[in-house]
This record gives sequence, C-alpha cells and structure tokens, in this order.
Amino acid sequence: MAQEFRPARFAGVLLSTFALSTSLYAGITPAQAAEETPKTMKQVVEQNTKPATVAKETDRFVVGFKTKDKAARQQALQKTDQRSAELKDITVIKNKVAADDNKTVIQTEKPLDKAEQQKVVEQLKADPAIDFVEPDPMVNAVSAAPTTEQYYPLLWHFDQSHLNAPAAWNQGVNGAGQTVGIVDTGWSAHPDLKTPVSQYDFVSTSDLSRDGNGRDAIARDEGNGNYGANWHGTFVDGEIAAKVNDIGVAGLAYGANVSHARALGWLGNGYVSDIADAITWEAGGAVDGAPINPRPATVINASLAYPDSQCNYVMSSAVNYALSKNIPVVVAAGNDGANADNYSPANCYRAIVVGATTSWNTLTAYSNYGSMLDVVAPGGTSGSDMYSTMNTGYDSVGQATYGIKNGTSMATPLVSATVALMKQAYPAISVEQIRQILVNTGTPMDGYRQINPGAAVKAAKALNPAPAPSQQITMDRNTGIGAAYYRYGGSTTFGLPTTREFGVKDGGVTQQFSKNYNIYWHPMFGAEPVNWSGAIGAKYRAGGYEGTYGFPRFREVNIPGGAMQKFTTSTGRTSAFYWTSTTGAHVVKEYGAIGGKFTAEGGTATYGFPNEDEVDLGNGGVRQIFNDGSLINRFYWSPGTGAHNIKGHGAIYAYWLSQGGLNNDGYPVTDEISAGNGGVVQYFRDSNGGETGYYWSPVSGTHKVNSKGAIYFHWLKNGYTRTLGYPVTDEITHADGSATVKFSSGVTLRWTANGGVQQIR
Repeated sequence: MAQEFRPARFAGVLLSTFALSTSLYAGITPAQAAEETPKTMKQVVEQNTKPATVAKETDRFVVGFKTKDKAARQQALQKTDQRSAELKDITVIKNKVAADDNKTVIQTEKPLDKAEQQKVVEQLKADPAIDFVEPDPMVNAVSAAPTTEQYYPLLWHFDQSHLNAPAAWNQGVNGAGQTVGIVDTGWSAHPDLKTPVSQYDFVSTSDLSRDGNGRDAIARDEGNGNYGANWHGTFVDGEIAAKVNDIGVAGLAYGANVSHARALGWLGNGYVSDIADAITWEAGGAVDGAPINPRPATVINASLAYPDSQCNYVMSSAVNYALSKNIPVVVAAGNDGANADNYSPANCYRAIVVGATTSWNTLTAYSNYGSMLDVVAPGGTSGSDMYSTMNTGYDSVGQATYGIKNGTSMATPLVSATVALMKQAYPAISVEQIRQILVNTGTPMDGYRQINPGAAVKAAKALNPAPAPSQQITMDRNTGIGAAYYRYGGSTTFGLPTTREFGVKDGGVTQQFSKNYNIYWHPMFGAEPVNWSGAIGAKYRAGGYEGTYGFPRFREVNIPGGAMQKFTTSTGRTSAFYWTSTTGAHVVKEYGAIGGKFTAEGGTATYGFPNEDEVDLGNGGVRQIFNDGSLINRFYWSPGTGAHNIKGHGAIYAYWLSQGGLNNDGYPVTDEISAGNGGVVQYFRDSNGGETGYYWSPVSGTHKVNSKGAIYFHWLKNGYTRTLGYPVTDEITHADGSATVKFSSGVTLRWTANGGVQQIR
C-alpha cells in the first residue's frame, strides 16, 4: 500500500497530496552476498556500499609529470610498465585533471590493493620525469545517513525558530541571476525542478554510470541501487531551487538556476579525480574531453564526504581553482560523528564546511565536528527529517515524487542556497566575505554558528553601495595594504581593487586586484603582494595559500638564475619558493632539516635551485634535489641520520647508487669530507645501524669500507691515508670468513677471527 499525507500550507506554498512507495522508505537493505576479494572494479563498486567510505582497491593513479613532452611521458610510463608486476598494460585515461595538463590519470588491468598501490607509487616515482604519484581512490562520497523511518511533511527548517527563510525572501531576493553547481549523483526530471542550465556526466566508467558509456553530456541520475545514495542529487536540487508553483516544496533559493555535474554513480561511488574534474568544470575550467561549461556556477554545492587524513593534491587543486574564480565551494562535513579534519573535501583549505543540526537546535549525533566546520544548518534526524524532491525508482528511473533524507549532505544545500541569496544581493562579494558573514550573522548553537539567511542577506546588501564597481573602491594610503599598493606601483602594477579588505587566517587581512594579485597584511609581517599569474603564486595557491605556508614576507624578487619569495606562518615556519624557467616553482622548507641546511650553507649560490619539493621516500626519510647548472646536489634526511648532501654528479653518488643506494647502505650521515691527500670520504648508515665509508681519490677511484669494522680501525690507527693510501678494492668477505682490503700503497689488510688484522704485501 502507499502512504498518504495531508496537504499543509507552509511559507506560502501548498503541499499537494502525493502517494509515496513504501519500498522507498521502509528502510529495507537488499541482501548482500558474502564479501570476496574483488577481481574487477565492478566488484569493488558493488562491495563499497557504505556511505563515506574509501574502497581498499583501485585501478587508477594520478601521475604528475615534470615535463609536457608527450613522448617523454609515454616513455616513462612504458619503462615502469615493462618492469612492474603490478601495472601490466596500463592505459592513459586522461591527460588533464582539474585543469592541469601536467597531470595524467592511468588505469591498470585489474584493481590493486593497498600494498600493490604503494609499490606502483614507488615504481613510478623512481622515474626522473615524474613529479608525484597518488592513487585515484574509489570513494562512496554520499552521506545521506542516518536511516530514516517515516515521512514528515512540514519544511520545519524554514520556520522562525530555525532558518526563518521568509526574513531573507522579504528583502527581495530568491537567488535570481545565480547558478548553483551541484556536484553529485546527477538529476532526474521532476515537475518541481527546473531543467539544468548546463550539465555534464563525469562518471568515467560505464559500470558506474550505467547509461551505456562513461562520460557524456547528460548528467541524468540512472538510479543507484542504494537507499542512501538514491536520487541524492535530485534531493539536493529541490532543497536549493525547487520552484514555487503550488505543487510541492520550495527551495531556499527558488529563483536560482542549477547546473549538474554528475560525479557519483552506482551505489554512490566515484573516483576522486572525477569529482575534482566536476568541481573544476562547474567553475568554468577546462576539463579534458568535456566542453567548457556554458553557464559556470556562482556557487558550487558538493554534498559529499569521504575519509582522508588530508586533502589530496587533485581535490585541493580543484577547490583552489574554483576559489581563484571567486566561486565558493560548499561541502558536507560528513556523517560519522568524527572530527572533520580527517574527511575530504572538508579538509580542503578554504572550502566552506557545513555540519548538521536537529529540529531542536543541537548538533546531530551523526554530524562530523571540529575546527574545520565553518557553519551548521538543519540536516534532520529520524522523525524530524528533511523533505525534498525524489524519484520512486531504485536501480532505474521511476516516477517523480517526494521523500525524506537526513545528513550533513542535506544541511549543505541550505548554505549553498543562502550564498546564492547573498550573491544576488551583492554579486562582487568575495569568498572570504561570504564565510565571515555566514559566521558573524549566524545563531550560536552547540559551539557553532547556525546560518541565518535573513541576517546574511542584510549584511551582504550593506557591502553593496550602488552596486559598487571595482573603481569605486578607494585605496587608503594609511592602511598596511593601501601603503603597499602605492609603494609597489598602484594600479599600474596591481590594477584596480575588486574587493574590499577581508579577514583571513590568524588575524591576517587580504585584498584582491584586477591584474590577478592579492596583497596580504599580517600584524607580524606587514603587507606584501602575491602574483597569482606567476609560477610562485600558482604554487602557493595550489598548496593551500596562507593556510599551509603563512603570509608573504616580501614580494617576489629576482635572484641570479631565477626568482624567489618567502612565506612565514604565525608559528614561525618559513617556506621559500624558488623558480627558474627550467625547474619551475618548488618549495624549500626552511624550518625543516633539509631546508635549514640548504639555507644556512648559502642556498642557491651554493647548491642551485630545487627541481622538486621534498619527496617522501616511503621509509621514514625524505629527499630534495637541487640543480646548480649541470651539477646536481641530492639532500637526504632520515630521523636517525639527519640531513646531508650527496653530490649527484660525483663518483661517490654513482657508486653508492650502483651498490643499492638507500636499500643497501642506507642514508648519508655526513656530507663528503676530506680524507687527506686529495681524496674524500662520505659515510652511510643502514637500517640495522651498520656504517659504510665510501672513499674516493683520483688514483684509486671509489671503494667502500665497513667503517665499524676492525680493518677500518687498524687503518685509522696506522697512518690512515697518509701511510696506507686509499682502498683500491672494496672490503671483501671471503668464503673462510676472513675479510680483506687492498690499499694504494700496495698493502693489503687481512682480518681473521683468530688473528685479528694483519698487513700483507
């Protein structure tokens, strides 16, 4: 039988009587087969049914190259493919990710588990043409939990004790002129919803998309076979922009248009790189194989969350691209009752992060929490549910209807809709002004601020004096930013201001300008500019702005061979950004052991420019390489050995590498040091504490001696290189257990267990 509900008037909208299929709301979960190790990605998807999870297996990797040369890229991939047991016949899926054509997505023949993924990462990173590698995980990013029980007809979240939506509408705003980009499961036709003004399906495999192909121009939801994920994008659409037409519900920004970028498919699964592409496309960015969005979003809604201890490079790039266009990205905190620090894209710096509240104005038990949350909004609970547009289908398209869901995914659209109202009130408002207003005008609730759309719209209107075009914003020479603006050339350098000053992290302030600059001010460091059009500014942006690196200490300056700019956090950590036309832009962490040594010993004048950021070697250590013309300096660090430089162009490095490098003799515990008589030595320590000295002289070449062995100590006590000279053989252990080293003086030192060390000529 079908349930019936009585018509009710609410906020001037008549909710007509509709029949709802009980199978949609009975909370019955389809029987699951016993979980087996997946052999195909289809099986991975079918096992990854739980919301907010990351599948253990994936068949894709995002590879960042140092070169744009297609032949060099192909050669690097082919070399690794040929020697790797895990890769086997890789396929290049995309040559651009999140508007960055230095990134490529590759696909393996079969899904790989975590251990296999790590091997692939290490194998690929070993190629000098490759900058970084990270798995492209399959994630179930729909967070529509917890399970609902029954239909609840009133849109309670609009009333005076919650959002008081009429207070916003009564100011003459409804979202008109704004486009909300919805990155989700797609849309389904519904008489209460507008047709999307633009759409694209970014689900890149037919197993996930279930529409007969991978990516295409139709972002329609095909049914997800998962009660939490089903019609998720349609539900979000209704919360944001359902029409006022007397037949159903009303969206908070009912006058706004919507754009759909489908990124999640069967059971709510999708690749992170597809989600990143969807966000980039909604912001108007170029995505390989897709047309430019003809109606870019003015605010992006991503009602999704998945566990990840940090925002990975691809997702961070996508969010930062949208922010570079002054397009806020509003995301769900997640529904596991855990710290949102460990969920993406909530932990992507400058995303606007939303938690969920109950109808009795407390944080819900399921909502993720913590300092990552900017604001909260009604998300519903069982019995006091959120109500919006749905479909009667389960694993295929059915009929348009209405239904209930709960979660931070349901709270997020209310914030996106409020942003659309604010942008209608003041189109030039910046992302950080939006964030500040949402927080400052919000209602205190459980230690957070619940959005107040009426107060937020009023505050946005107060910023808008006509409206004010950029040339009407006056720069004050007596402020820190104003003084820096005129000191460095004013409009000739920076163009005209496009925003007023607005606050950012740690008490800092920034202002945007039309020639793609920001000037930052901080009480500890003063005011300095960042050039977003330059490689250093782009690197700063991609890595997380001041949230990661702090504030500029001085403007970008030319130095012999390239350019440099330094940034410092309020806790005193300084990062130096260096650029040359051949190496690109890279970061030296001056607060770290490698960066500290590099800087203290003369920086680029001594060692040249970095041609990579610090690279995690996967065994507790890191590396950073510097180029000084044709000379290469390789800095290695581990907790037990500290930071030391191996001259990458020297004989010791070549011999160490031929002997197995880190995997055999370990990390350097010294730089190259003089051993007398024109030769040098460098010491290395392996993971078992064994130490080896690599000796070189023009006459003897390079050979190694156990620097904790008896032969070494005898040599040291009996004149060392002055008397016996340099080793002309490595220390060799023989079948009888003895060991020998021959020296350039003609003497051989032989050790036996019974006789100790003896000199033999």
